[in-house]
Amino acid sequence: AIRETEICCKTGEIFEISKGNVIFVGLFLSKVINSPTSSTLTCRGGNVVLQGCTLTSSSGCSILCAVESIDCNVTCSDCQFVNGGNGQLALVAKDGAVATLDSCQLVGSTLYATSGGLIHIDATQLVESVNDSIIVDCDGVVKARNSKVIGSLQNGITVTKRGMLTMYKCLVIRSQKIGLLCAGSCSTIHVTESIIREGWSNGVHIFDGAQAEFEQCGVLINKGTGCLARGAGVTLRLVDTMVSSNVHDGLVVEDGASVD
Repeated sequence: AIRETEICCKTGEIFEISKGNVIFVGLFLSKVINSPTSSTLTCRGGNVVLQGCTLTSSSGCSILCAVESIDCNVTCSDCQFVNGGNGQLALVAKDGAVATLDSCQLVGSTLYATSGGLIHIDATQLVESVNDSIIVDCDGVVKARNSKVIGSLQNGITVTKRGMLTMYKCLVIRSQKIGLLCAGSCSTIHVTESIIREGWSNGVHIFDGAQAEFEQCGVLINKGTGCLARGAGVTLRLVDTMVSSNVHDGLVVEDGASVD
């Protein structure tokens, strides 16, 4: 275990972990200079636990934590990921790796599940992400519970290219573009007891053959359309869901999409 340590790096990686079990407690990792090709912490195998840690970047584009292998499992609890630059990815899970965030806070940064990576999110808050707060594509999976996406400068959540998202008791609020976007013939979302509200554009936008289901949800007070389903092959299912007080239409179904 590594405890109560502060490390600052101007370029490249601070830690790379390939196997074994590693625990970080109260660690502060800071990257100062732009290094978009590497991450502050790279995990390619084993089990890694971060407890009460802070990972931060003060400039440029970078990845704070990369989880990159099918035999890699990273758990973050009570951690902070802070972006002081542009377009930062707080955590990337890919190639079958699994990451879990419990009671964490992300400021100005993005979670990205791709290439079979899985991210579990529980009791976590994503605030004012420079890009979309959560991106899921290429068979990536995100499972979110009891979490909040607040004030994204782009979309709140984007699911494309066979991505899958499940949400339970979550809030997506004040996204500057679309609250929740899902696109692609094998992309799916299932949202339960969650609220998407006060976005600057559409609350929900489903297109290009995607499948979406909302159960006991609210899509409220968005400046565009509440729910928009567009294109052949699109299926949008609304069960005990309220779509209300949006500036434009509540529900729009067009170009061959279906809603039940």
